[in-house]
Amino acid sequence: MNGLKLFISLIIFSVFLVSCSALPTKEFELAKTELDKAKNNQAPELAQKEYQEAEGAYKSAESFMKEKEGDKAKEQSVKTLEKSRIAILLAKDIRAEEQIKKVDALLQDIKGLKIKDLDVNQDIIAETEGKLDLVKKLKPAEDLLKDAKKDYQSGKGLVPAVQQAIQKAEALPEVDQFINAMNQAYEKALEAEKLIQNEVEAFKAAAIQAEADKAAALAKLRSEQELKSALYTKVTKGNELEELLEKDSFVNEFYKEEKDKVLEAFRAFRKMVQDNQLEEAKNALKSVDDLQAFYDKMKNEKILLGGKQAELSNKMLSKMKGFYQKEAESYLEKAKRLKEEVERLYGPQSMKNKKENSVSFIGMKTFIVSQEAGINEGASETEKKVSENEEKPANPEGIMLKKLDGLYQDAESSFEKEEYSDSIEKAKEAIELAEKMIALKKKLEEDKNKNNTTKTVDNTEKASFTIVFKTYKVKSKDCLWMIAMRKEFYRNAALWPFIWYANKDRVKDPNMILPGTVLKVPLFKNAE
Repeated sequence: MNGLKLFISLIIFSVFLVSCSALPTKEFELAKTELDKAKNNQAPELAQKEYQEAEGAYKSAESFMKEKEGDKAKEQSVKTLEKSRIAILLAKDIRAEEQIKKVDALLQDIKGLKIKDLDVNQDIIAETEGKLDLVKKLKPAEDLLKDAKKDYQSGKGLVPAVQQAIQKAEALPEVDQFINAMNQAYEKALEAEKLIQNEVEAFKAAAIQAEADKAAALAKLRSEQELKSALYTKVTKGNELEELLEKDSFVNEFYKEEKDKVLEAFRAFRKMVQDNQLEEAKNALKSVDDLQAFYDKMKNEKILLGGKQAELSNKMLSKMKGFYQKEAESYLEKAKRLKEEVERLYGPQSMKNKKENSVSFIGMKTFIVSQEAGINEGASETEKKVSENEEKPANPEGIMLKKLDGLYQDAESSFEKEEYSDSIEKAKEAIELAEKMIALKKKLEEDKNKNNTTKTVDNTEKASFTIVFKTYKVKSKDCLWMIAMRKEFYRNAALWPFIWYANKDRVKDPNMILPGTVLKVPLFKNAE
């Protein structure tokens, strides 16, 4: 009996031993290793479904191991192995492929001269050359990307071997080789991206700096142009004063030495402007103020001298006044006649444009400068008002007619105030301008009708000026008032509308004349 009990106990113990030895310890432990490997290789993020299935299978295997159910534990362990390895293959492939595609697309954009977030207004040629230079600098990144693609393809080549042994309960070296290949592909592609980003950022910085340098250069150029315009205005004013003083017999008789001194300083200033020595000329601006002060002084001296004539008899003064009044009337009558002749010649459309034109005879917007800079003190009251609301000029006829009107009205106003000397001076200016306008109109009409057999009737009086044309080829940065200022032409920027009128067929907008344009400049000579 005791022997039977011992035999039964041995059988039970043997069954227990067999049952314990049947638990899939090896498979379970390997499943844990592969699951951890999947977790450490981006499977939870990039192969979420497969990783969750592997994790679920492992938990089931773990539970069956505790319950000593070997077959079920083995089944779930093998499933864990399979799902973990699938998750690894999928995650590593996605990670490497996405990075390679990202770098590939970035390179293609740059080669197509498309650079994201670059918003600068560069010259198109300079910008294109810069981008082409950037493409050359990206050669190391391209080489890295090629290596990454090779590593990626090498990893893809290991996939069939892994898939064939995916359920094997043993370590698969092909899985580790696959992981290493895909990691190398990803790292090289990532390094290529960093290289590209560094080069692109450097290019953007250079482009932005180039744009800033360009803006600074334009601001400097604009400042120089404004200064140059102001200086030329001063030169024009000084030229007018120089001409008046040189013709004044009173000044040349009694104040020649002082006159020569202020003119010498002004001429030095004028040469600085002509030689483009802008800073030196800016520092010598006082010479024009001194010239104006001397002219005003001479004017006052003559007024004082005239005051002394009060000691003469009232009869003599009356005769003198009558003489100047009569002379002023004569000049006014001539100025009026010539003004009407000009208006007839230039036609009703020009009269309409004269009323609509808001640009003064002094010049274009770039020529009229603010009184704050001390430049416009010589302009008439009419011109000062106009310059405050400067607009694009309509046509040269309107500008010239408006100037002629202004001079005539000033002469009339002075006459009404019994300021006969000033009236005569303004009337003379109006007469000279009208005669030049008539001469220019006639000359242009004559040239136009040279080949026309029909003779036109000329009702105008004999011209006081003859006209010859001199050609001038426009240079870079030229404008009409600067051309008029040239010594071989007028030496007076205010006469620029004559040039515009003579070239209406070539110059539609006086603010925009193209380099290379050939202009014909009318030169006025006193008729013999």
